[in-house]
Amino acid sequence: MIALLLGHVTTLALATAPAVPAAATTPAAPSTTSTDGPRLGDLMRPAGLPLPTGAARVTIGRTAPRWPDLRRTRWDVRSAFTHAGAPVPYRTLFDARTGQHLADRARGGEYDGTDASLKNIDVSFTITTRRFAIAYRGTRVQDVMVWLDDRPVRARPLFARSSTDTAYALNWIAIELPTRRTTRVRFAGPLNFVGVDVPAAQRAVVRAAAPRLTVGVVADSWFDRCAQAACRSRAAVPTLGTRTGWRVWNLAENGTGYLAASNGPTYGSFRPGPFGWSRRLAAVQRAPLDLLLVNGSINDAFAASYSPEAHLAAVDKYLDDLALIKPDLPVVLIGIEPLSLFRTGVWGDRSRAMNDALASMVGRHANVIAFIDPYTDPWLTGTGSISDPKGDGNQDRYIGTDGVHPGIAGVGYYVGRIVTALQDVRLP
Repeated sequence: MIALLLGHVTTLALATAPAVPAAATTPAAPSTTSTDGPRLGDLMRPAGLPLPTGAARVTIGRTAPRWPDLRRTRWDVRSAFTHAGAPVPYRTLFDARTGQHLADRARGGEYDGTDASLKNIDVSFTITTRRFAIAYRGTRVQDVMVWLDDRPVRARPLFARSSTDTAYALNWIAIELPTRRTTRVRFAGPLNFVGVDVPAAQRAVVRAAAPRLTVGVVADSWFDRCAQAACRSRAAVPTLGTRTGWRVWNLAENGTGYLAASNGPTYGSFRPGPFGWSRRLAAVQRAPLDLLLVNGSINDAFAASYSPEAHLAAVDKYLDDLALIKPDLPVVLIGIEPLSLFRTGVWGDRSRAMNDALASMVGRHANVIAFIDPYTDPWLTGTGSISDPKGDGNQDRYIGTDGVHPGIAGVGYYVGRIVTALQDVRLP
């Protein structure tokens, strides 16, 4: 089998085609048995435009709606909610850090990472009613969003009410529809989800939404951080869900890669490790995945153990290990992050070698169905950022305040390029 270059996507195929710009679409060549399934673009259901005025009344505050006889469907009712993560009782990670025992199911659930980090809640359900309220804990600087039938309720994110930027407070997002109907609801962004409250007289029916494609993302901080304020509901993982309609499982860890283990904190069993570490492989094995994306990572260029041979061997072993634990799981590899900092000198040399190694996995490992290349023809240009523009390229618009990670617009751009590249990839 040989590789087919579709813009910046390399997939398994029987014929070749010339390179085309990433925004263009090229029909897949006659496919092998490993890529003769559905086209990913045909499985996407991107979110639509914000709801028009009058379609729903939305209010947010620290007081429960003054509806009589409220009944709660709690976050841990499995038949009621489809989570894009494995929820555990609120403060589970806090207890691991402090040695206390404050985790409490009654106060909500959280998504704990494989390292010592909390992931954004992303939960979907259908509800048959006219009125309902989403209960969660957050702060006034943490943004969230609600979608009704794949349309955001507002053009801009919603914010919790709290006394300070760091004090978590219980909030309710109350939604009133013109008539009783069945609505598909998605709620994303916060670090805590308590449940859904409905007046008893509404006789509401709350059911877990039928999941669409479930995609896991193993990555570094480019999928786990957004370098701009008010970016929780618009970080890379929820944005991928918004752009595709898929359930996206966040398996990212800051500072990691195939070699890099990060220097993040360790709290009990919560500690960072490279992509192929046993805890991260176990998380992939447990997750109900239809597809796995593996992004980057430039962090490997800084690893003490780096050499081209060591990196190649680590990538090979990771893909072999994935095939052992989930032999039917297709994998799409994404190349090295195209930040200007990593395009010159020794870091440029290492980045190109690593990117080439990742590209070579198509045809080398049966579980790799595509490679997306953001680096060779770089998606990012120039040397600036939103806080330090240089006027020499699009990094002025897309790289956030820390000069390394994307801001809100940059997340949308980077994830959008990935989604475009995935369009013509076919599942086995």
